[in-house]
Amino acid sequence: LRLNNAKVVYVDGNTLHLREGDKALMFFNSPIKMAQNAVVSGTVKVDYDNYYGIHEVKGNAMTNADNLTITESNEEAKPVVTTIADVLGLKHIADLVEFQNVQIVADGTKYYAVFGEDKIQLYGGIAVKDFAGDGKAYNVAGVFNNIYKNVAQIEPTAVTPYEATGINSVESNVKNSNAIYNMAGQRLQKLQKGLNIVGGKKVVMK
Repeated sequence: LRLNNAKVVYVDGNTLHLREGDKALMFFNSPIKMAQNAVVSGTVKVDYDNYYGIHEVKGNAMTNADNLTITESNEEAKPVVTTIADVLGLKHIADLVEFQNVQIVADGTKYYAVFGEDKIQLYGGIAVKDFAGDGKAYNVAGVFNNIYKNVAQIEPTAVTPYEATGINSVESNVKNSNAIYNMAGQRLQKLQKGLNIVGGKKVVMK
């Protein structure tokens, strides 16, 4: 495996997630220690496995850091801001991602991030039960590290309150039109469930 300034975006014990450009992989049970946010370059001998759709490498008897340069960094790894629909479409596999302006709901003992008609299970990771069903909007960061029965799951790493930005500019631009926008300022073709901006006014679609 050849790495060129790959970023360690998440560490879970001996399991690492590395991102290079717009691609990522999971280094499962790595015998090489790497700190979160470290930058890695060089070559390493590993075994590759496509684990139910997750790009994964594993250490073997020849795996070592002899040909790697591992540089610790204070620059925090940023999640890829994406949509639930994209991840359900199996984009950003093995990467650290973030969904914005989503709600968290419970279905029995399972928890999901939901945006409109799209929902994705939040499996493991930090506890999210205290955010479930309160009707509030959140940003949910997590690692796309599991595909169960061909359906993507996210291990949540952080939940923060969603704060709408850019609403004033949307209002001024569409004050005299019927253009529809979501709370992130993205133009929509039609009203969606939740809060919409129509002609500069907030409209709730149930």
